[in-house]
Amino acid sequence: MKYRQAFLFLVILLAVLSLSKIRFLEENLMAGDELEMFTNVANNGNEDAEDVRIVAYFPELGELYQQSRFGIEDYYNRGMFSWFNMPSTVPAGDYLVRVAVSNDDYNTHEYRYITVE
Repeated sequence: MKYRQAFLFLVILLAVLSLSKIRFLEENLMAGDELEMFTNVANNGNEDAEDVRIVAYFPELGELYQQSRFGIEDYYNRGMFSWFNMPSTVPAGDYLVRVAVSNDDYNTHEYRYITVE
């Protein structure tokens, strides 16, 4: 019975923050352009989430962009726009982007592609 309670507690912790929407307003861009990203973060738990941050990581480029930390009340969604300047030296191609939302207690991520022309 102890293990079942621990498992149930773990599932609840993992389900609190979620990325309910990730959208790049322009998925095709030129090197040096500004990349605009909209994310909607949902707090599905019954506690406020503090010190939440959104991170966009481009593994092939070694680029990491972070949003300022923020809080989300329980059972609340928060939509945010972020702007990143793509380096002018990025060669043309398709690039994987890992978008993560996390704080000290929760972490979730999703993947998207962008195209640099």
